[in-house]
Amino acid sequence: MNEFTHTKLQDGEKVVLGIMTFSSSGGFSLRFGNASGGGSATRTRKVGVTNRRVIVEQVGSPEQTQIVANADVRRVHLKHDKFGAKIEKIETTRNQTLKLDLGGLHPIEESRLNELFPNAEIKGQKHGPGTVVAPPKPVKAPARRPAKSAGKSAPKPPAPPVSDVFAAIAQGKSHISDPDIESLDDLKRYYPLPKGYVYQQTEDGFVVVRSKDEAKFGFLLEDGMLGFDIPAPGKPGNKRTIEVIKKG
Repeated sequence: MNEFTHTKLQDGEKVVLGIMTFSSSGGFSLRFGNASGGGSATRTRKVGVTNRRVIVEQVGSPEQTQIVANADVRRVHLKHDKFGAKIEKIETTRNQTLKLDLGGLHPIEESRLNELFPNAEIKGQKHGPGTVVAPPKPVKAPARRPAKSAGKSAPKPPAPPVSDVFAAIAQGKSHISDPDIESLDDLKRYYPLPKGYVYQQTEDGFVVVRSKDEAKFGFLLEDGMLGFDIPAPGKPGNKRTIEVIKKG
C-alpha cells in the first residue's frame, strides 16, 4: 500500500523500507511599519525506500520532494543503536546528500541493503549478505522460591553458545526460538514459506527445502521472523536472505 501523500508508485514498485513520517515546528514573525505579528508553521516529510527509488517527500511542498533511483546511490551511511540499524543519509552519484533518519531496521533488512542498492558502499554495516543473526539474549525472570518436592529435579541444560548456533546453521541445521513451534504443522501455520520452498523434518530437526533441486537450508527463527540464506548469482559465496514474518 502506498502511504505517500502525493508521490505515485510505478507499476511493479513497492515500498520495502518505511514509510516514516517526521514533523517539525518553527515560529516566524512579521513586521510592517508599526504593525507586527507572528505565528508558527509545521513541516512534515515522509521517507521511504522502494524496490526502485528513495523518496523523501515534503508533504506541504510537493515541488521540494526528492527522489533518487536506487541504482544512483553510491554510499549509504548506517548507525546502530539498541533499536537496530538506522539509515542516517545517502550520497548519490550526482554528489547529492539526502537525510533519511530511517530507523528500526531489523538485521535481516540490513543484510539486504547490498541487494537494494547494488552500486552503493554501505558504511557502518554490521549484518551483510549471508550474515546469521544471533538470537537475542534471554531476559532474566524474577527469582522465585523453588517448590518443595520429594526428590531433586534434574538441572536444565545450558543454552548453546552463539558460535555453536552459527556453526549449526552453516551446516544446514536450524535454530528455533519460538514457544509456539512444536511441530511441522506449527511451522506451516505460523511461518508459511514462499512458493517453491517447503519444510522438512530430518533427524537433526526442521529445514527448508527448495523444491526445484531439493537443496536444504538451515534457518534462524527468532523475534517473530524466520530467515534463511540461498545462493545468489554473481561472485562465489554471494547469498540472498529470504525472510518470513510470523502470521497471527
